Amino acid sequence: KLSAGVVLRSSTAVASLRRCRIHNCGHTGLLLTTGSKAELHACSIQSCQSHGALLIAPSELISENCTIDSCLESALVVCAGARADMRSCTLARNGAKASAPTVGVRASGAVVLNECHLLDAQGIGIQLGEASSAVLDGCHILRS
Repeated sequence: KLSAGVVLRSSTAVASLRRCRIHNCGHTGLLLTTGSKAELHACSIQSCQSHGALLIAPSELISENCTIDSCLESALVVCAGARADMRSCTLARNGAKASAPTVGVRASGAVVLNECHLLDAQGIGIQLGEASSAVLDGCHILRS
């Protein structure tokens, strides 16, 4: 079932969200697939029943000064060739369901976190799977 606050499903889909609040979604807050691209600035994703943001296929997320808070599964999942670049973001109190990692990267996914805070994880702070990559610069991972 496709249930998300914001869904981008095409290689020509591009969205820019500024000062938006995505919350209490029945599944994922933000879903990017099939080469779509989203830029988030000063946004908040909160209390989703699954992931805060899920990126699959060669999609791309650029996020600055955003918060992903209290989602039942991971704050961010990047897989299948997708890429996320986050700067000055806070990912807090995510992963209560099955102790999911705050950030999960797998299957050729890539993530860059600059000056980000991963706080009060219910499971693992960041988890890398096969053929995945991560660059963390000036990040704080606290109480994982």
